[in-house]
Amino acid sequence: MEFSLSELNNVLGDIKNLSEGKRDFLNFKNISIDSRTLLKNDLFIAIKGKNFDGHSFLPDVLDKGVKSVVIKKGMQRLLPSNFPYWVVNDTLEAFQKLALLKRKKLNIPIVAITGSVGKTTTKEMIGGVLNKLGRIKLSHANFNNEIGVGLTILATDIEDKVLVLEMGMRGLGQIENLSKYSEPDIAVITNIGTAHIGLLGSKKNITYAKCEISKFLNPEGVVIIPANDPFLEKTLKEFWKGRVIKVKLLNIENQKESFKKDDNLRGFYNPSNKTILIEENTFEISFEGFHNASNFLFAYAVAKELGIDFASFNKFDIASLGGRNKIFKSVNNGKIYKKLNLLRNKRTILVLGGSQGADAINKSIVNSIDFFVKNDLQVILQTGNRYYKTYKRFENKNLIIIPFIDKIEELYSVSDLIVSRSGASIISELCIVGKPVIFIPSPNVVDDHQTKNARKIYDKGACEFINEDELEFKLTPIINKLIVSDVYRNSLSKKIKSISKKNAVKTIINEIELEEILKVAIIGTHPLNWKIWHVSKRFGVIAKEAEYDRRAVKLIQKRYKNTPLYKEVIRELTLEKYDMENTKKILQKIKQVVIIQKKMVNIAEYFEA
Repeated sequence: MEFSLSELNNVLGDIKNLSEGKRDFLNFKNISIDSRTLLKNDLFIAIKGKNFDGHSFLPDVLDKGVKSVVIKKGMQRLLPSNFPYWVVNDTLEAFQKLALLKRKKLNIPIVAITGSVGKTTTKEMIGGVLNKLGRIKLSHANFNNEIGVGLTILATDIEDKVLVLEMGMRGLGQIENLSKYSEPDIAVITNIGTAHIGLLGSKKNITYAKCEISKFLNPEGVVIIPANDPFLEKTLKEFWKGRVIKVKLLNIENQKESFKKDDNLRGFYNPSNKTILIEENTFEISFEGFHNASNFLFAYAVAKELGIDFASFNKFDIASLGGRNKIFKSVNNGKIYKKLNLLRNKRTILVLGGSQGADAINKSIVNSIDFFVKNDLQVILQTGNRYYKTYKRFENKNLIIIPFIDKIEELYSVSDLIVSRSGASIISELCIVGKPVIFIPSPNVVDDHQTKNARKIYDKGACEFINEDELEFKLTPIINKLIVSDVYRNSLSKKIKSISKKNAVKTIINEIELEEILKVAIIGTHPLNWKIWHVSKRFGVIAKEAEYDRRAVKLIQKRYKNTPLYKEVIRELTLEKYDMENTKKILQKIKQVVIIQKKMVNIAEYFEA
């Protein structure tokens, strides 16, 4: 789907340095913010993020032969004197406006999902149910912030039948902004919890933040919410005057329970045979737990809105849903060896960039072909559909290129080493698989949580991990470190697998989820500043008689970030603000018991994002 020069000028202002004779010179198909994935005829937008500035990559961008760029005022000095460009006050805002331009060119329904928990699972379920309509575009992994949502919209093809967007938030106004630049047709709010209490201060504010998803909803659209939250219903009325569907899931023994007239959809879950009865339809499902059955009810409501014929559904349709709801079993890998022409006597590396692929990873693997040949390694690279044609030409006997993996458990079974992103769902899978892993966190996610995920596993000695910007000089040395040492590989395998054993509840709730929730809840709050000031006095960093100074606090926080002073601040605030033991007990009650039966383990639900 191309962007004309007039369309871009309407959004970005008039282009600079473009002569009349070259007006037909610019006709962009794709918009990119990553110099590493940039193609020759793309439009590059130099976005400045927390840990990067796209303007610093302009020399690389120009070398790749792009025809134009979008830059911030004052950065024209980095360009050749005759090079065409757009100059804007805020490149991120320009990027979002172009995402909106693309959205208006898409003649397909857009489904937006938010909620305190269950967003990712519900998104995947909606995609699985809607695939009856044809190709469905889903937010990749946790691409749920202002950059990730924009990239997803811009990557949507004309062949896609529905776009499903996950929307996260860091505070009030965040989801409103995402809604503004996506204009959804259907909005889903899975639930309202307290996971963001530290950012927003109260459950009331969290509810307001989630209801922002309806601010720019199609007036003819609909909001789907749980039926058992009166405050959510009341708050939503302040934002949205259109249609609302309320859903409610009951256990099968409560089938006689009647709904109020304003309740719109109910389902009945039978855990003994894992079926859900919704209206006249009964579904056999493959996932565990009442919470997942509730998420499926949202998917049903969306599908009903979009005209899905449920009479055509069967067990396979629902069982095909993968991700964090899988229970892995032993597989017969003989067929996969034959199908991919794999040799059993060679070390096999499986490389995963996510369902849509990750081009930085793809490039690093292709650039390392000589290393793989020299060490007699065979690599299976899942590029994602978007990048498959670009990299297929590099395939050889040591490098197998595939666009997408359907039966992922088959490839896990033949792999000696796995290279992967570190989203919640894939971590849950790989803890179960128990193979040595190199995690490469995605930099395009809210609060950099993939890095936090990987760091937690790494600190337990259960993986290696590499930041994406370090791939060029770290990937092959770390792979080499692993392939030459059976002892080290076995150690990583044993330790990551131990996370999925009987201590999974304690390990995940106490060390991953709970710790990160509490840190996020504390960091950035006003009490943090006061606590830093008083602890600094005790540590002798400032005089005891010194009066509070906000600027000085910020300097102290920056200078002593990872020191005992800062750790003491966090420790004291945690004790003051939270009843830790009670919080742990509540979380353990909410989460279902880890299933351990022979070699079948499902701990995925403990990683809900």
